Amino acid sequence: PLERHAAIHHHVHPARYDTRHPAMDTPMDTPHTLGIGNLDRYTRIMPNPAHDMVSVLSSYQLRSVVVYDLSGRQLLMEPADGMTATVNVAALPRGTYILAIHTLQGIATKRLVVE
Repeated sequence: PLERHAAIHHHVHPARYDTRHPAMDTPMDTPHTLGIGNLDRYTRIMPNPAHDMVSVLSSYQLRSVVVYDLSGRQLLMEPADGMTATVNVAALPRGTYILAIHTLQGIATKRLVVE
């Protein structure tokens, strides 16, 4: 399975399993494992709730910001280059979404409410 993910995400970190979540059987440091690890602490989104634009701020170099609905369907992808990014969410219906914030160090996830 790691080879399959490596082809999709272009790199795989050594497998370390998250013992805090015994139901999870995926390595905690692979890029497809969203929201696990310390990266979330170094990333912020604002405003939240949002109406039209969302700013993403990170202590790490950003690569992209991807917006998913709660069923996991990708809705938006905004390329990024720097420590901040802006995502236009004005076209999204009111609701709750997940932002996958891709950095050079991995992926952080944040819950976003659009009003």
